[in-house]
Amino acid sequence: MGPFPPTLLANRPAVPLPFRIRRNILSLPADDPIIDFYRQAIGAMKAKPIADPLSWRFQAAIHDYRASEDPSADPSDVLPSAAEQGRFWNQCQHSSWFFLPWHRMYLHFFEKIVMAEVARLGGPSDWALPYWNYSASPAAARLPAPFRARRLRDGSPNHLFVAQRHRDANRGRNFVGAGDTDLTACLREASFESGGGSAGFGGPKTVFSHAAGITLGALEGTPHATMHVAVSGPAAGGFMGSFTRAPLDPIFWLHHCNLDRLWEVWLRRVNTHANPTTNDWLLDVPFTFHDATGAIVNMTPAEVVVTFPTPLAYVYDDTSDPLGGPP
Repeated sequence: MGPFPPTLLANRPAVPLPFRIRRNILSLPADDPIIDFYRQAIGAMKAKPIADPLSWRFQAAIHDYRASEDPSADPSDVLPSAAEQGRFWNQCQHSSWFFLPWHRMYLHFFEKIVMAEVARLGGPSDWALPYWNYSASPAAARLPAPFRARRLRDGSPNHLFVAQRHRDANRGRNFVGAGDTDLTACLREASFESGGGSAGFGGPKTVFSHAAGITLGALEGTPHATMHVAVSGPAAGGFMGSFTRAPLDPIFWLHHCNLDRLWEVWLRRVNTHANPTTNDWLLDVPFTFHDATGAIVNMTPAEVVVTFPTPLAYVYDDTSDPLGGPP
């Protein structure tokens, strides 16, 4: 799938589509409802206590949580029970062939929670998480404008802003090295799984793998890790440089949305590119989340190998090959 026609992107369909479209944030005007309602939904989620599975801090803790690294930690916090924390927190998969499917699930349930907040705020029913295609050009690698200002024009806080970034990111300047966004190595990987001296696109075969190891899949290395480090900046305390704090930066979700898109790009660019087909990847390791109602849901990679039709029901506005391959 290449870029959608501009008319489809410019005009919301009169009849709801059977899928939602995740769009490049750099193609959206600053006042687009996708951006505005993302900002508002984050504010609503921040108002919920950390023990609420639908809160901003709980969602970040799914990735990783250490009270000593929580910038919002307060003596009055009532944390979930130890059993709940063990089941739902510190779950992110890294240095693993589960890196991509787990983060796809994580994005999916987060997106659904945001969608529920958007609906309560009166926003569009087809809201979908945008992505940040920082590899398109040096200008595209600058932090998107809606994330840079501490306050909005009316003086209210901008919930897309965090101060704990590379200082040039929030100034709208170039802060990313050319190699940090280079897709050549990852998209030219022949296989999903590491092996035979190759990093693989998706990473090494593992069981549940929360701790980062020395072996990374090509995509997890660049642009995933490189962009986390770049946005975080050289000063200590950058949110994107920490497992615990990274999801507290709203740009985290757009970064991972782009990585999820690149999974689709890799699969489509060469007809021999394929996901693993064995049960130890597809079915044997389920992951647990809360849905937008707070209900507990288990999901396996087998359920997320395609983004459409169900249960994910989204497509990307552009999955064309940036290396110039056939459409």
